[in-house]
Amino acid sequence: MATKNDLRRKGPRPSYSESGLFALQLAFLSKFGRFPGGKDPVFFDPGADNPQSLSIGDLQRYTVESMLYEHTPPQAIYAYMKCGFLVSEETQKTLPQENVVKWEKAVDEFFMFVDKLGSTQH
Repeated sequence: MATKNDLRRKGPRPSYSESGLFALQLAFLSKFGRFPGGKDPVFFDPGADNPQSLSIGDLQRYTVESMLYEHTPPQAIYAYMKCGFLVSEETQKTLPQENVVKWEKAVDEFFMFVDKLGSTQH
């Protein structure tokens, strides 16, 4: 059975559907006249004349927009903005431990802020 902390810490589970990736390939084809190759970015800048990755800022903005659209828990959005990466049950097994610790501290910080705000509002 999940504990209260387990439920509070649950974050997004990033995964990519085959149809979603196919849609990205079709968008690439439409923009550049060919399917992406091995060195082409998956998340490309649609405004660029040549295939290039999205800027960090654009990638982060699109990621947060998607997280909001998918009703991602607010603590996960906060931790993503604070850390610059996502942690899920799957990725925490492969990420460096210091990244997992950083993520968990950001989640704890989110709840500390929420608790503090709740105690100041009467």
